[in-house]
Amino acid sequence: MSALTFALVLLGCSDAGDECQALQAQQAAFATRAECTAQIESALMSDVAARADFPSVLARCEVRTSKARPSYLNRQDVNATRPAR
Repeated sequence: MSALTFALVLLGCSDAGDECQALQAQQAAFATRAECTAQIESALMSDVAARADFPSVLARCEVRTSKARPSYLNRQDVNATRPAR
C-alpha cells in the first residue's frame, strides 16, 4: 500500500476559473489533510500569491501517493480561492 501525503499547490486562474496553471513555487507536503488545510490561508496571503498576474489564485491540497497520478483523479482535493483583486 502506498503512503499518502498531501501537497499544497498554488494555481493562478482566469476570471472564469476554467484556465489555471501552477504558480512557480515550491509545493509544500504534509502528512495529514488537517496539516495541509491549516496552511491554505497563509499560502493565499503569501508573496507568491500576491505577485501572481492572474485574476484569482487557488490553493489546493492534493492527495499524493508514492505513485504519481494526475490531480483530477484526486477526488478528495480541498480548494480555497483568494478573492479577486
